[in-house]
Amino acid sequence: MTRAGRSIIKWETVRIGRIFPFSHYDVWRLPQADDSLDSCSADVTYLCHRPVFVAGQPGSRISPNLAGRLTATFANCYVLNRASDSALARRCLQNAEHVFALADTSLTDPAASVDGGSCAAGRLLTILPFDGYPETVWSDDMELGATELYLALREARRHHDLPGDGPRVQPAYYLRQAARFARQYIEKIDKAGGADSLNLYDVSGLAYFELYRALRIAGEDTEGCCCRPTGNSRAAVKASGGIDHACKV
Repeated sequence: MTRAGRSIIKWETVRIGRIFPFSHYDVWRLPQADDSLDSCSADVTYLCHRPVFVAGQPGSRISPNLAGRLTATFANCYVLNRASDSALARRCLQNAEHVFALADTSLTDPAASVDGGSCAAGRLLTILPFDGYPETVWSDDMELGATELYLALREARRHHDLPGDGPRVQPAYYLRQAARFARQYIEKIDKAGGADSLNLYDVSGLAYFELYRALRIAGEDTEGCCCRPTGNSRAAVKASGGIDHACKV
């Protein structure tokens, strides 16, 4: 990953939450570039000093599209910062496990779509108004989050660096979850003609690639997975039947 990519993940992880007094299309920059934007004049107060909004009470369920992508972000934060900032890395890994555990997977997939442009029960949390980014599919996000969490926990265990506070689930659990969500996407979205891998909030292409990579790594572990996928990533996931039957995880 590039230096810019590492910077984005670190800053987005530590300082999540923004509000824009004008269109967000006008302010596509690295988050840290906003810290001194226009000398923090009144017009850009909420860009220089990003507020954090309470999404729910502690322990509340999190919309699965956000939970999956945020889990992946925190998991990558651990991998990228383990050697240089171990305290930040461990916090990120703990956060990744907690966020994944709070994902509200009771929603249908795909979830409810646009109906009047306001947030309502059964919809994913995106923006207000909802019809600005009417995302409905979430299994790809959870697949990506579970895969990145598996890879991060595997690395933490290799370096004897597991955090003391967290659900403390074995890495193989997340590999099974990733395969489950991959199969869900294939069955409910892909086969139904709803796949949109070039859309800005469909991460299925990245999720499949990362799961394919994780399956290969697990296949090389003495205590990991007995299967070793070949060919393209989506075909490998399909052939494995969700890896539950093909792997010893």
